[in-house]
Amino acid sequence: SLRRSTRQVEQASQELATQLGRWPTEKEIAMRIGMSPADVMEIKSHASSRFVSLENVLHETSSGDGGGRYDPADHDERSDPAIAAERQAALLRLQEALVLLPERDQAILRLRYGQSKPFHEIGRLLGLSESRVCQLHKRILLLLRAHFEEVLDEAA
Repeated sequence: SLRRSTRQVEQASQELATQLGRWPTEKEIAMRIGMSPADVMEIKSHASSRFVSLENVLHETSSGDGGGRYDPADHDERSDPAIAAERQAALLRLQEALVLLPERDQAILRLRYGQSKPFHEIGRLLGLSESRVCQLHKRILLLLRAHFEEVLDEAA
């Protein structure tokens, strides 16, 4: 099933990320679980569709009134189709990277950036110490940074 395959890809990705110290490529994940890289990419694509647009979520939590995003004050930058396309592509890459994270890491990012919770509150909600949440947050950001550096290197 798709759910089982997604879990398999997520688990292999996490194991490889731990071993390699960076996000694994689709080819490395595929070799680990005995799938083709194309199948891994398809599974990741389907899995990333589970996420709601982070831009919308972050906007809704920050404004709450449905306004602000399309205010005339920020019309100039957002009306540029090239900027909008770049932003959408970046959000898609972020969604693809987030789906590879374990649930706890996803929860930490949702609470920190989606709900603007401080580390001590995240720790309380997840049953972790504030310092542990801070450590995990730093590790997550390092993994995401390494993943995006790899993506940029492949694109160049």
